[in-house]
Amino acid sequence: MIKLISYLFPYVSMGFNIFIFCYIGEIVTEQCKLVGEVAYMTDWYYLHHTTARGLILIIVRSNNVVKITAGKLFHLSIATFGDAKNSQQKLNPMLPLINRFMSSMHYWVLLKRTDDIQKLIRHMETDWNLVQRIGERKVMLQHAKFGRFVTIICGIMMQGSCLLFGLGQSMRTATITIGNETFTTRSMTCPIYSKIIDTRFTPQNEIAVILQQLVILVISTCTVGGCSLAAVFAIHACGQLNVLYLWLHELIENQTEKNDKSEQKLAAIVEHHLRILSFISQLESIMHKPAFVELTGCTTIMCLLGYYTATVRYRRN
Repeated sequence: MIKLISYLFPYVSMGFNIFIFCYIGEIVTEQCKLVGEVAYMTDWYYLHHTTARGLILIIVRSNNVVKITAGKLFHLSIATFGDAKNSQQKLNPMLPLINRFMSSMHYWVLLKRTDDIQKLIRHMETDWNLVQRIGERKVMLQHAKFGRFVTIICGIMMQGSCLLFGLGQSMRTATITIGNETFTTRSMTCPIYSKIIDTRFTPQNEIAVILQQLVILVISTCTVGGCSLAAVFAIHACGQLNVLYLWLHELIENQTEKNDKSEQKLAAIVEHHLRILSFISQLESIMHKPAFVELTGCTTIMCLLGYYTATVRYRRN
């Protein structure tokens, strides 16, 4: 029973990892599409030709679907999430190796793209400084709280499941017999080359178990960091798009204003739209590699865990 429970937690966590990446890709794409729909539904054909031309440009640009990809191969969306689960049986690498490779990729991205991540953070700070009205700040604050909520869930799901898996594995004991002596040893979460260190005996066994738990904590922290950053940045972009909707509605409601003032507002809307698209483009350039590794790696791990679970049940029967 302990084996089944220890496999269940990381299986759910891997599925959640895939879902988070696909979900943030889905909401960014849908929100970008919605900009064009909102602009189209504003009776733009009754506006002054200069204002209408600007809105048409926004509609045309929104028809070019904005996508966040995994390795420039897979479009991150809810549809991709379903396809990823159906393609589990096509992958067959070793579970510990894939898990550590995934975490190493997140760690490498966080180190190599530090400057780009800092640019996005400064971009977010500037967005907050640009918004002054209470209604717009409420929209941004609502999305910021949602981003924090997703970050907390990521930490609980990813770190919690990895630690529970490690504890579940380390609670398993095995009995070995050498000559006339019998020893009880705890299982490792990841095999260790016996010619370097023999972990069957005390105190090497206990030290190795503790060190592997610390390694699990570190690698899960790297994964949480990568996923949380992607979620916070994507949700911030959605908040900015919602602010843009407010500006579009305000532009249409105030059609009676002077044409030059209307053109200034339209220019600000177009400029802000391009600023949001630039933010999303930078986010995609940073996250497409770890997202690709996460999708393929988690799909493989889910496949292996399913196989291990079926094997355990078969042996019990």
